[in-house]
Amino acid sequence: MEMVYPYALIVHLFCAIFFVGFLFAEIVFITPILNRIPQEWSAQIKGILGTMETRVMPPCLLLLILSGGMMISQHLGGGNGYFDTMGQTLLTIKMILGLSIFALAAFSLSMFFIFKRPNPIGKYVHPIVFCLSLIIVLLAKLAFIVG
Repeated sequence: MEMVYPYALIVHLFCAIFFVGFLFAEIVFITPILNRIPQEWSAQIKGILGTMETRVMPPCLLLLILSGGMMISQHLGGGNGYFDTMGQTLLTIKMILGLSIFALAAFSLSMFFIFKRPNPIGKYVHPIVFCLSLIIVLLAKLAFIVG
């Protein structure tokens, strides 16, 4: 696993940049712009962005979760223990928050593709996921500082 770790780290970092970057752009730039343009243009743009989002973001999130799982196995469990250090505790919290994001994404995608219904929490999902993502980034840095 030690030989794969650097590659998992690179994949994880790039996927995190894409994932958090998309959420940032959507919340800070795209949504305010869409609220200021005519409704018919806004609907067309939302349709185009929605198609792109459902193609790019789920694989990105899946790679993010898988590469994170590969990397966390180097720091938690086995001979390393689970809550022996503050870094391990922070990584565990980070993992739980990441799985929460995965659960929200799975719920949203299942509402769209399986149940063919509007997501009842749809307008809140991306801001919640963005906030959780920022906390995860902070925890990742703190985990290796306090180590």
